[in-house]
Amino acid sequence: ARLGITPARLGIVYPAPAVERVVRLIGPAAAKHLLYTAELIDVDRATRIGLVDEVHAVSALADRVDELTDLLARQRSLLTQMASKEMIDAVAVRGAIEPAVARRWGREVARSPDAAEGIAAFLERREPRFTWSPRN
Repeated sequence: ARLGITPARLGIVYPAPAVERVVRLIGPAAAKHLLYTAELIDVDRATRIGLVDEVHAVSALADRVDELTDLLARQRSLLTQMASKEMIDAVAVRGAIEPAVARRWGREVARSPDAAEGIAAFLERREPRFTWSPRN
């Protein structure tokens, strides 16, 4: 695979939110290189700078997608995933997690059966059966 950010080849400028996101993701030096040069980089460099998280052969990709979606959908807490996503996004955008967000998720964890289920499943050496879902 070869990856790049190529607006310089077209004489266009990426939208500001996209530039902000790439700078936060891979850092200013790598972002400058990719945005200024529009060079395509190999998967090793993309992995090293944080542009790519996992690399798989085409023949193994469908199995990995199935494995990952099953893991997230059936074996992990949706509460943990949603709280983590909001907090990671807050750090990426604002540099910090607002105390109100942390308190809200703390209250949600206290109300949820997921933590007790996760600990019990760990102690009993079995897969947890998480049940939390967001309130509408």
